[in-house]
Amino acid sequence: MSPFTYDYSQRQGNQTDALQDFELCIATESEAAAVEVLKMHPEQYKVLPDIAEPNFYQPHKRNASRFHQISTEDGLELHLVTDARMGLTLGPAICQRGLTSANAHPEVAAYCRNVDDYELSSICFPTLPAFVRGWITLALRANGAPEELVYLMQAERLIDANDVDSAWCETHFTDERQCQEVKELLKGKRRRTIQSPSNWS
Repeated sequence: MSPFTYDYSQRQGNQTDALQDFELCIATESEAAAVEVLKMHPEQYKVLPDIAEPNFYQPHKRNASRFHQISTEDGLELHLVTDARMGLTLGPAICQRGLTSANAHPEVAAYCRNVDDYELSSICFPTLPAFVRGWITLALRANGAPEELVYLMQAERLIDANDVDSAWCETHFTDERQCQEVKELLKGKRRRTIQSPSNWS
């Protein structure tokens, strides 16, 4: 079970966020097999060099395998990122399906147009608590390193884009340090969302 995460370009000035690449989160132990499967389909995926030096906002992509998706008009890339690099441990409990054009977030609705709901519903993606927990786990692990801020920003974007509060935090975060970190991010949510109307900024 390999869920899609996301990869949005950073907001610059008054430009809107845009889907930049696709991330596919895979189990660490399945990484080699996943790469081989994609290599077996050269008509769909062109092998690109691994990401040796990711940009500042994507430290979790270091050494990720990279493919050009030949079928996409915009030349999007597919990046394979292991669950360990995202602070996750993949399994049925942290993955979900059910995306449709009707329930897609407004920021990604455009990418769901002209796609059959059956196909959309088959896409697997992390549950919100798991996704936030992954970034918080990485932030705590970074412990003062520059990456800590990046991981907190990723968790912040998810929190700002969804209807969550302290009760939600206490329900889904049993680790006291993680719960406290999320509550700290929640304190600034109202200010951030007023300053930046887009929940993905």
